Amino acid sequence: MRIMDNWHAAMREAGAPDEVRERIATLARPRLELRGPLDQFHDDGNPVMGTFGGAPLLPDEVEWDGRPEHIATVDLAALDHDWLDFPLPRSGRLVFFADREVEEDRGAEDGAEPAGRVLYIPAGTPVRERRPEGERARFALEPCPLYGRREQVLPELGDNVYLNVHPELDELIDEHEELQDVVESGGGVDQLTLGGYARFPQADPVAGRWESTGDEAWLLLAQSAYDSPTKPDLAAYASWLIRRADLEAGNFENVKTLVDLLL
Repeated sequence: MRIMDNWHAAMREAGAPDEVRERIATLARPRLELRGPLDQFHDDGNPVMGTFGGAPLLPDEVEWDGRPEHIATVDLAALDHDWLDFPLPRSGRLVFFADREVEEDRGAEDGAEPAGRVLYIPAGTPVRERRPEGERARFALEPCPLYGRREQVLPELGDNVYLNVHPELDELIDEHEELQDVVESGGGVDQLTLGGYARFPQADPVAGRWESTGDEAWLLLAQSAYDSPTKPDLAAYASWLIRRADLEAGNFENVKTLVDLLL
């Protein structure tokens, strides 16, 4: 859990009072970070938990013409389920799709073109490799294995959790302006992250979009960062949101996908 270790060290170096540092640290949530073999995750001996890009393995009845693009597939049997703070099926696969051609934050609200989806494939389901053809082939991501590691992350300063959970934290942080740059935990979006808090280049994908509470509340299932083939100098952030009630029921049909560009 290097992210929080580095955060504590940075806060101490910046002279953060123990009260501020310890209160903020209570907000940390577990996250699984999945990265490719070019990252130190491979050298550290972390287990393979999925694949990034490439041709997805899909059942015949699933219609897919290459868009939205296949971003990643997670092997649910390989996940560290005890680390996450929400339930996922213990077997099968989760396949994540998102639009790589998006020009702006489309969202998946009523009347908007869907930016992606998540497909749950139970273990034992017959599947075959599906490759996009023609023009869509150039949008496919280069495949690589994803190695997973436990981490903890804190919300960004704009996240409502600071007000909802610890209203006085804003005042404590404001009293120590020199801490503003080190309050956040770092740990940006990787090729795929599961759980934790959303990282957002423009606006928080979770807060304020859909008013709901309890089991109907939306939470972050996963995020991914990848390049946009139509805007190669910009990074695209995909966020997959799910209702807690659907998550606990193992229902991924209503997942909302938001794609935003880091401008």
